[in-house]
Amino acid sequence: MKVQCILSIALLLEAFSCTVSDNLPHVGPDPVSDSGIVFTISYTKGDAAMSTYTVSYAAWAADATENMVQHLFVTQRVHDYSLASNSTPLSYWEENYRGQTVTGEVDAVTGATQKNTDFTITAEYLYPTVRTFRLYFEIDHSFDGNDWFAGEQPGIIYYADIDLDSVTTKYILQPLGWAHAYSLSAPFSIAPGTMYDDMRYVTYTKSGSDFGTPYTDNTPATHMVNTLTVTVTQS
Repeated sequence: MKVQCILSIALLLEAFSCTVSDNLPHVGPDPVSDSGIVFTISYTKGDAAMSTYTVSYAAWAADATENMVQHLFVTQRVHDYSLASNSTPLSYWEENYRGQTVTGEVDAVTGATQKNTDFTITAEYLYPTVRTFRLYFEIDHSFDGNDWFAGEQPGIIYYADIDLDSVTTKYILQPLGWAHAYSLSAPFSIAPGTMYDDMRYVTYTKSGSDFGTPYTDNTPATHMVNTLTVTVTQS
């Protein structure tokens, strides 16, 4: 592993009876229906200039060894890109987690993109025996270049570490790093699917070949998000 909508339960459980798809196999226990555990991911949009182009995003849960536990949501635009070219704007998800599934799982959690607005994603958790895991949310916006990335900035990866046995029920997702959809040689060698954790390439201006000062406007891709939280309910 490289480091750096309502869920349709019937469709998802049917999907798990099918054969494993190409790429990496799904790792973990069998899904459980009616687990009583529900995630509500709440997004409020930031002040990034996104009036023309729609953001792309995906959410998933992975265990401590970075194996996929469950796909939670992916936008239709990202899913269509993946099927057409095995490439999406969300390269961290695409390269490391897209293939860790069984046929039909991603289809079952694919939904319409909410354009430039606040939204919530609700999904039932199907693996109650996996009690601690990391919830990821990757988001990208096209044609939003900065000093370091002339064409467009990379997708930003957010996370929260979830413990189902904790008294905590609401978690704030924080930026973990970024991943670019294209191979680049400048400003340094970048491989799609690899996460880089130096956020200054997103949040700082460039001075010569070094970092300048923090942006004081809404240029950084981190401005796509104002707040991003997940609430866990168990019944």
